[in-house]
Parts: sequence; structure tokens; C-alpha cells
Amino acid sequence: MSTDKKLCPKIRALRTERLNEFRRRGYKFLGDAIRASSGSSAELELLEAITEEGKEYQIEVTAFWDDKPDQDIRVTADVLRVPLQPLFGFIPISIYFGEAGDDFIIRPDGSFVDE
Repeated sequence: MSTDKKLCPKIRALRTERLNEFRRRGYKFLGDAIRASSGSSAELELLEAITEEGKEYQIEVTAFWDDKPDQDIRVTADVLRVPLQPLFGFIPISIYFGEAGDDFIIRPDGSFVDE
């Protein structure tokens, strides 16, 4: 069973909702956000959510140039468990992997890759 299927439906729906919001905002908004940030990527949103069972999650939405600046933009929405557990029990995680992610790629003309 994939990790995404194990994810709480509430969290999965929230992740999809937030990703769809940035799809609607379009290429110009996303490109401007990347340029205003580091120039290569931008954290668009970081949400916290709690399931009915009390499990805490963060949903992080990030945009970055997919290959070259001012070309395709990839937007990812990753779901992370909170608190983040240290790697191997003692190494602080500064780069971590989400439990379940989704993404899209938008072209400069506003069309979406693979759609």
C-alpha cells in the first residue's frame, strides 16, 4: 500500500485543496514568488493540521524552477509528521522527506505538463 493511501483523508484533501489553490494562481504569481524569494525556490505556504486521532501534520507547499529559471515551474505539496523525528535518533533533520506528496508542473504559457 502506498504511503499516500495510508494518509488520513482529511489531510490528503487539505493537501489537494492547497495545491489546487496555487494551480489557480497561475504562472506569473508563482514565478514572481520564486524571484522574490531566493531566486530558485519559494515556500508558498506552511500549514499545520491535526487529525481526529490527534496526529499532527504540516503541509508545505513549495515552488521552484523545474529545470531552468523562467521556464517550467514545479509546485509540490508535501505532508510531514510533527514533530519531525531526528535521523537515526540523533542527527537533526534539516532536509527531510514528507510522508506523502503531490505536485504539478506549469509552463510559462500557463498550460500544465502531462495534462
